Amino acid sequence: INLARNISAQLIENGVAQHPRLGVSLQPEIVIVEGVSRRGARIAQVVEGTAADAAGLQVGDVVIAMNGLPVGGSDSLTGFVRERSVGDQIELSVVRDGRLLTISAILGAMPNDVAVAVPDPELTLPPLQDEGADTEDESWLDEYGNPQESESHAPSASRD
Repeated sequence: INLARNISAQLIENGVAQHPRLGVSLQPEIVIVEGVSRRGARIAQVVEGTAADAAGLQVGDVVIAMNGLPVGGSDSLTGFVRERSVGDQIELSVVRDGRLLTISAILGAMPNDVAVAVPDPELTLPPLQDEGADTEDESWLDEYGNPQESESHAPSASRD
């Protein structure tokens, strides 16, 4: 719901929506922190020049919380990031080499975002079918609505 609100607000305000990006590839992971098993998202790759890179996240780090909310796996962290906005600061609880760290990151934008324009209410679309086509003649179809194999029943391509 937060993701939809965020995108719709951006479309209304700017006519385009930017999607936040941390800049990592993730895998689900379970780690032991202070004697307790915790689910999280293990960083498999850090993309150069992204928020994750700037924040100092490393391959092998396991994110177990974002802004105090537990991360249950890679999908969970991805969902939390998507609910935020480009430029938001986030706090990540990360396990690195058995130690618990807090790392701050400022979310960047997805590259090559496609501008989604708000449609012009004055826009008139062309008809979906050729106005010259004979849409009433279905003699070329069998009783199941499939084209018959006989060429004599094929629809005419000529126009008046």
